[in-house]
Amino acid sequence: MHRAHEKLGASRARLAEAIETSGSTPLNSVTIDSENLDQGVHYAPTPRLVLDWVHDIFTFRLDEWCFIDVGAGRGRVVLGAAQRP
Repeated sequence: MHRAHEKLGASRARLAEAIETSGSTPLNSVTIDSENLDQGVHYAPTPRLVLDWVHDIFTFRLDEWCFIDVGAGRGRVVLGAAQRP
């Protein structure tokens, strides 16, 4: 492994540890000024075990694919993917 890749991996791990992605947030605990408020739902993070399971089932070459996180959470899914090769 190239030294730059080792540094990048260490940086990703530190970043993932520094960002709080756990805990749910009830919708009524935040201020939302939108006519679409009735369409909102509370925030609940994807469980880490689910992320590990999903990442572990990939049997194809990940460097041939793009990762897209469809969500607007605190970044747990994208941070978890960034820690994978």
